[in-house]
Amino acid sequence: MTFVAMNMTCEQIERASSLYSFGALKNSVTNGEGNVVGALGEIAVFDYFSKRAKVVFDSTRDFDMIINGFKVDVKTSRSNFDPLSSYHFLFFDVNTTQNCDFYFFVHYNVTTNVAYLVGYLKPSRFYELATFHRKGEKKHTVGNFLEDTFSVCYDKLNQFKK
Repeated sequence: MTFVAMNMTCEQIERASSLYSFGALKNSVTNGEGNVVGALGEIAVFDYFSKRAKVVFDSTRDFDMIINGFKVDVKTSRSNFDPLSSYHFLFFDVNTTQNCDFYFFVHYNVTTNVAYLVGYLKPSRFYELATFHRKGEKKHTVGNFLEDTFSVCYDKLNQFKK
């Protein structure tokens, strides 16, 4: 399993930093700390697909952009490591009502500034494959879940073509 890797440039990081001028979103578990990382994921998807398709940044509560007519919501996770196919994408339960055609998943390595487009799923398929974890339940790695959370393994995602 290979992921599409993008070395994020200073220009892309600057664009991400200015993409959203608000603080913490309602129900933000990280109190807004993830805003720039989330925006970096969106910039990575936008830049990757704008070379291949018609892409319109049209950020709403339900989706981040429209790619060839499909409403796409970008979900970005961050870590200090490159992704492995055995990693899980965690998706907080507060986000389950979005009206979009696809979830695109990005893994962002904050140490190397590399964004990995790890895959995509239709929302209905995501919930078929995902495992639900209750707030406080022990994670399979370290610690407990901070909120009710869905998780799906990276190897279950549809892969992007290079």
